[in-house]
Amino acid sequence: MIRFLLCFLGTFLIGLNVCADDRYNISVSPSDTLSADVINDIHDRLRNPQKRLELPQLIGEWSVRQSVCLGGSEGIGVGGLCEDDRVQLDGAVQPSGTYLERTANWDITFKDEAQASVLISSDQFNFLFNPGFGYIVPNDTVTWECSLGGGSVLICLGPTNSLTYTLNCPSGSCRLHVMMEASIESDSRIRFSLGPLDTSLAGAGQNTFGMFNIIELSRAGLLPTPKYLITERSFEKVNLTWSVDEEGYEGEFEIQRKKNLLDLYTVLGTTFDTSFSDQPTDPGDYWYRVFSVRDEEKSTGSNVRKISYD
Repeated sequence: MIRFLLCFLGTFLIGLNVCADDRYNISVSPSDTLSADVINDIHDRLRNPQKRLELPQLIGEWSVRQSVCLGGSEGIGVGGLCEDDRVQLDGAVQPSGTYLERTANWDITFKDEAQASVLISSDQFNFLFNPGFGYIVPNDTVTWECSLGGGSVLICLGPTNSLTYTLNCPSGSCRLHVMMEASIESDSRIRFSLGPLDTSLAGAGQNTFGMFNIIELSRAGLLPTPKYLITERSFEKVNLTWSVDEEGYEGEFEIQRKKNLLDLYTVLGTTFDTSFSDQPTDPGDYWYRVFSVRDEEKSTGSNVRKISYD
């Protein structure tokens, strides 16, 4: 449904059924990022059944990646989808052109000997915020006191002496709080997620793209997201190049391709290089995307590139 909605809305607004990012100026235009593909990644991660989480499983140090959408413009042509100039997230980039992403390290400890709650702190930014209320100090470093409800809901309160609500509350009387779905992806990966939320419910006019805040925790270290994917024709081949921010990364990349807009991607192969050549057998339009892979783990995907082959 999300895939259909985004493609339909893109077609309605700009007369095209594909969306894009530009390397230096994030926008939505033909032959690049497909918003439906990117947002469907988020949707798929939210709907997968997960194991029950126990509080001791959170204890320790984690590498953390946050993917967040704070709403966007009503018109795709003026900035697009998840871009909201009212809120700035320090340290965030837009690797896929539609949502913000940033990384940090977390330290999670038990609050006291009762071990009924934990303290979650980041070495850089505050990641635990509701995107619907993102204007409430989203960049300050905060230590949160959190517990688990039913093994599936992370319930967190901000500190008592700062970060309090002022809307409809006497000053300082309502502590900042957030609730997120908590789930296990593997023995070394945990995910917290909030959303999608309809942006029209948060005063964004007629825009109904979903806001979300997804936080992925990894003990083994985060896989870098391939960025700035470029496709070029060369004789009978399609040449792909991309980059990663992690200096010295020596892992593999998985290249995926699909033939039609609503098809599922298939794996073309893997490589240790940041380039790959494909030789389609049939003429037509092709869409490409790249992921970092390690064992059973996979990074978030690169931007999507479309190319016509004849």
